[in-house]
Amino acid sequence: MEYKQFAVIVPVAVAAILILGILSGISSTAAAQLSKIVKKPYVSKPVKPYVSKTVKMGATKTVYRAQGASNGKKRTELTISASQNAPDKIEGTVTWVPVILSGRLTSGGSGVAGAMILFSCGGETCEFQENTVKDGYLANTDRGGHYSIGVLSGHKEKIDAAYWGDEHLNLKSSKASTIVK
Repeated sequence: MEYKQFAVIVPVAVAAILILGILSGISSTAAAQLSKIVKKPYVSKPVKPYVSKTVKMGATKTVYRAQGASNGKKRTELTISASQNAPDKIEGTVTWVPVILSGRLTSGGSGVAGAMILFSCGGETCEFQENTVKDGYLANTDRGGHYSIGVLSGHKEKIDAAYWGDEHLNLKSSKASTIVK
């Protein structure tokens, strides 16, 4: 009986050795053919990063956010414009300039609806005109991405607008600023 098991194992082992020999011959032949086809190895090219730009249009300034981020978020563009809507108001030693801030938030050229735009005047919370404020210290964009809100500002004061982005819509944050004349 012991001889019968040996008689079965030997032919199986010989067959396995022959099959491995054939497979190793095929793989070396395939590698040789592949090396003839591929003349030089693929090397990835370095990607030049996008540098953000500031574009001026009269009293309107726009800031473009970085493009093509690794997190896949879409670039947004926020614009702001300031126009005086009433005569200066003098309260003691302080002169206030009633200003309407307006602009648009876009992504890929289309307006972003329902976005919250936050504002600061001279680095602090803006003093808002009572008749223009709906939601406290922010403005919401309409269906076309437009917003408008009234603030009381000082002459030559910098006003910043900011959109903090949206994780659900994959939109990046964006900022814009202008100086009150």
